[in-house]
Amino acid sequence: MLEKKILIYDSHTGLWCDNLNPNFEGDGHKTKYPKLKIKGFEPKNILYPSYGFGNEYVYVMYETESRVEAILGDRRNWLLKVGRTNNVERRVSEISQSGPNSLVIGAVYQCNDSRALELYIHKRLISEIKKYEIPGRKEWFISNLDEVHSLWEDFKADYLFSKVTN
Repeated sequence: MLEKKILIYDSHTGLWCDNLNPNFEGDGHKTKYPKLKIKGFEPKNILYPSYGFGNEYVYVMYETESRVEAILGDRRNWLLKVGRTNNVERRVSEISQSGPNSLVIGAVYQCNDSRALELYIHKRLISEIKKYEIPGRKEWFISNLDEVHSLWEDFKADYLFSKVTN
C-alpha cells in the first residue's frame, strides 16, 4: 500500500528527515537529506513584485503561516522581515535554508542606496512601535506590504526633495 511520508526539518542538525517518526527509521537511524530539492524550483525562478531601479535591493519577506493567521484572524498586519542585499536570489537561498518556516518575498525595492532605504523603513516602523523582537533574528516588524510600499513612496519623495534642495 501507499505509505505517507512527511519531511521534517531538524533545526539542530540543519538537515531534513523523513517518515512520520523523525528519530528512527528501520534500522534505528534517521534518513537525512542535506538540502530539500524540488524539481524546477530555484531561487532565480521565484517571481516577486519589484519596484524602482538600481543595483542594490531592499526586500520584504514574511512567513507563510504568519500571513495565513492574519487572514484567518481578519488582521491587517503580520510579521515581515525588511532587509537589504545586493543579490536577491542568493539571499532567498540563504534564508530558506536557515529554518523550517517557509518564507515568501512580498516585495523587492531596487535602488542605489539600500542602506538609506532600509534605515528609513526601519526607523519609520520603529517610530510606530511596530518592531517585533524574535530571539536570534533581526529586522522583523508587525506591518503589511501596503504600509511598506507607502514608506517606499515616502522615501522616494524625501530622497528626491533632499537632492533638489541640496
